[in-house]
Amino acid sequence: MEYDIHTLLDLATLATTLWVIFMIRFKLESSYMEDKDNCSVYYVVIPCAAFALLIHPSTSHHLINRIFWAFCVYLEAVSVLPQLRVMQN
Repeated sequence: MEYDIHTLLDLATLATTLWVIFMIRFKLESSYMEDKDNCSVYYVVIPCAAFALLIHPSTSHHLINRIFWAFCVYLEAVSVLPQLRVMQN
């Protein structure tokens, strides 16, 4: 029963995320200010990937799962940095 609720919540999160990406990419594309967006995605993704390779949990899961989990946690923690950079400009 516990796994069913987690699966349901994961699917709801995935659906919501895909809806937000669709809205930003297609419906709200005209509001994107490319001249103020000077923070490359690589400045956020590459350090998170490096940290995930170096620092990941030691659990009973497979190594690749632990690395991907750590990458997602680190990326979620710093994902707001490009937005803050745009708001500063």
